[in-house]
Amino acid sequence: MINAMANIGKYYLRKNPETTFLDMVVDDAWDGGKYEHLLVIVFEFQEEELHFSDVEYKQLDSNFKRKILYKRGSPRGTDFTPTTKKTDDFEKKTFPNKILNWFKNNKDKPTKETNRKFLNEIYKEISNEKVQIITKVKEKLQEITDQKGVAVTVGFTQRTESIKYIGDYEFFKEFLKTEAKKEYKESYGKLSFSTNKVCSICNQNKGEVFGFFSELKFYSADKIGMVTGGFKQEDAWKNYPVCFDCAIDIRNGFNFLKENFTFIFYGIKYLLIPKIYNNNHCDIIIDNILEYNKNPKFKLEDIEKLTNDENELFNYLKDIKSNMTLDLFFFETPQKSVLRILQLITEIPPSRLIQMYNSKDIIDNLIFFKDAISKKGERLCYFNFGIVRNFYPRSKKEGNKDKYFLEITDKIFKNKRINISFLLNSIMKKIRYNFSNDLPIWLDTLKGFMLIIYLNKLENIKYNKEESMDKQFYDGFIIQTKEEFNDKVSQFFNFFKGFFQTDVHKGIFLMGVLTQFLLNIQQNERGATPFRTKLKSLKMSGYDISMLLPEIIEKLEQYDKNYYPTIEELVSKYLLSAGNYTTWKVPLDEMNFIFVLGMNLAKYFKIKKEEKEEDTNE
Repeated sequence: MINAMANIGKYYLRKNPETTFLDMVVDDAWDGGKYEHLLVIVFEFQEEELHFSDVEYKQLDSNFKRKILYKRGSPRGTDFTPTTKKTDDFEKKTFPNKILNWFKNNKDKPTKETNRKFLNEIYKEISNEKVQIITKVKEKLQEITDQKGVAVTVGFTQRTESIKYIGDYEFFKEFLKTEAKKEYKESYGKLSFSTNKVCSICNQNKGEVFGFFSELKFYSADKIGMVTGGFKQEDAWKNYPVCFDCAIDIRNGFNFLKENFTFIFYGIKYLLIPKIYNNNHCDIIIDNILEYNKNPKFKLEDIEKLTNDENELFNYLKDIKSNMTLDLFFFETPQKSVLRILQLITEIPPSRLIQMYNSKDIIDNLIFFKDAISKKGERLCYFNFGIVRNFYPRSKKEGNKDKYFLEITDKIFKNKRINISFLLNSIMKKIRYNFSNDLPIWLDTLKGFMLIIYLNKLENIKYNKEESMDKQFYDGFIIQTKEEFNDKVSQFFNFFKGFFQTDVHKGIFLMGVLTQFLLNIQQNERGATPFRTKLKSLKMSGYDISMLLPEIIEKLEQYDKNYYPTIEELVSKYLLSAGNYTTWKVPLDEMNFIFVLGMNLAKYFKIKKEEKEEDTNE
């Protein structure tokens, strides 16, 4: 992934040859418009002596990037140059910590005597005039009435000349370059670098390679176990040697990706990183991706996408024939200087995306999911990763399940096995909560079923493969007469035989169907469904389920509405074949999900002829 970022950084330079070293190293203090104000502490040369003159206000924009050379440093220390961003308390924090201390810490670092003298003169004057400087800055701050941020820098003038900024001095540019290199070779007072060694990124012998490359904070060389040879920070360069040129390429690549290839995945940011193994195709592929991402004519309907991001690229990338894979870098930035990796999914081939879209197309067109329509006529159930997120949310009520959500996402993309018991447990938690609180469960049940058969189609779960789909599962699933009932039910079980593996599964499913028929009758007769209490909040054991059939038949007889002898006979057949409930060996979550699935697909198992008789009798 690091190499891919470096290649994208090189792509950026090829497309922007006017880019200078400073453009690559410094940050834009304007920060997309968050900081629109710049205060310049101006010093004037008077007969070869430097004196504080005034504080001038400038409207800050990106054009100042090369002039003021802002580069963020440690939150607790100084920035890389005497340009900084104002905190809440300029007098007690920003001025002493970021400006005065910068000159104090760096005044004796230059090798040239003239440069050392220059910095020492600034430090002396800024120390002597600190009260006046702070007063002038406060006056300017009072004139700023909006809520935009303020940056502060130093400038120099002579008589009537315009202000010169630190970016106008070669000394400051070279100093910044030296300090940028130092960041990669020094940490906590330890040095880790070597000369004339091979860089792990470009594989070339370089004059210097560094051990503390930390642009992306992937590892920390001050932690035991992260350094080759043990806890020897000076040997960190052996762990991941990076030359300065590649470090800059990686920085450029990362910034380019953040700007152009950052997407939102159900509340989680991720970078989509193309790893292109044929350099001749690199520019063409990235150009096409950028065009696809920005051109409105390429926008997909929601039903065509695997995610909830309006700029989703997977549908396009699956058809790229070049030698390429994808990395997905999920992250969060709790603070501006902190990059926290949540999940890294690597080496996804376009062929896997094709499998995922093909399976989605098959599953989406099943009649059971096409029929899930809202009162407004909107389609409610088509596969995307929102189906996974539904059972692994991040909310106040259900907690933060990001970790599990991303782990399952990783397994789907990488074709790894997913534990079906873990999956069913999460599905049933949501269904049980809704069931116990008299909330609808049909949509969550359908989504759970969709997720399971989708994962089975992709071979992420270890079930038997389904048979070829009969056209009726696309167009409709209707049982016209009791004579065709058994065959139709067999077709259903055979198509989903990965899920309905045994007669136990089949019997439990049809018991759920029969239960829903009884609940519908109770609702029509009494306006209530007291039989729901028999379902024990969908935590039924094998014994509980096996005892339902006689109770259901008894209730139907009491209402004089036992229209379902055909299904009752088939339930009895499967349960007899399954044997005693003590031998079923089906986990509790799985039994209850199959049962509730039967309840929610019950309408497809009504025999149309019997349904007409039902309507007549009612």
